[in-house]
Amino acid sequence: MPAQDRAPTRVEVGAATVALAAVLALAPLASTRVPRAPLAWLGAVGVLLAAGAAWRSAALVPAAVAVLAAEYGLSLYQQRGPVDARAPLFAAGLLLLAELAYWSTEAHRLVRDERAVIGRRVAVLAVVVLAAAAVGALVLLAAELPLAGAVARLALGAAAASTLLALIATLSHRRTPGG
Repeated sequence: MPAQDRAPTRVEVGAATVALAAVLALAPLASTRVPRAPLAWLGAVGVLLAAGAAWRSAALVPAAVAVLAAEYGLSLYQQRGPVDARAPLFAAGLLLLAELAYWSTEAHRLVRDERAVIGRRVAVLAVVVLAAAAVGALVLLAAELPLAGAVARLALGAAAASTLLALIATLSHRRTPGG
């Protein structure tokens, strides 16, 4: 098998990881009132960590996500209003970044992935990222509800916690080959 046909998936997913990290590093700089230079340095470190993670060092993935999340959080320091409407998109972007980085570390340079497998993985990844963005948007909507009284807030919190636990249980349940 020619060298260029061995593992285009690894290169493509690695490039997508670095590109997404760059977008996530630049996005907080667009509309912040915080000095941009420290945020830009933090974003650059996040992109470098993501590049290292995409190059085959899975241990760098959590650090890259943490640094980019910290940059985003710091960019909100002098924000007007209690809620940033971009938060669900940013969270979904961080999830996608982690998934892509781990995917690029899993891809082997001598193995050519089948298109059907790649298609299924991309479809599942798209559904998970869209679901994460939707859940994040629902959380922001719930935070904006004008609830009067402690009982209403407690009921909403209990419903949210129950829903989250049910979702986690559903996602973590794995089928056995025989059942």
